[in-house]
Amino acid sequence: MEVIGINLTGTFRVTHTLLPLMKRRGWGRIVDIGSASVAEGVVGQTHYVSAKVGIVGFTRSLAMEVGGYGITVNIVAPGLTLTEPVLKNMPEKLIKAQDELRAIKRDEQPQDLAGTVFLLCSPDADFVSGQMLVVDGGKIKH
Repeated sequence: MEVIGINLTGTFRVTHTLLPLMKRRGWGRIVDIGSASVAEGVVGQTHYVSAKVGIVGFTRSLAMEVGGYGITVNIVAPGLTLTEPVLKNMPEKLIKAQDELRAIKRDEQPQDLAGTVFLLCSPDADFVSGQMLVVDGGKIKH
């Protein structure tokens, strides 16, 4: 329940706290963090993947609700990213196996997501809403 609370309920609460400010401004950008795992699932991570799938529904529905206020809502969905918890909890063999499944043959770093988030927050993405952009180095799906 904690994983769902952090990932899904936390996203919902933060968003709904900020929405009135964005509505008053008549403009806003919401970029939720999803996961590329929603397309394939992960053994032993049902709670995590379920929360991230919930974010997909939340984002797409909210985009329809707030578009008239000049607010866009999108998702950046990273692949396995070398964050502290991943490095601490995942075997190195599994981390390295990801490299072989990617078109870009290297580990995904947190900074690999920054440009995508900045794009979705910029005027260049004014007409992009309700979308999920997967940032996983071109992982080949099996």
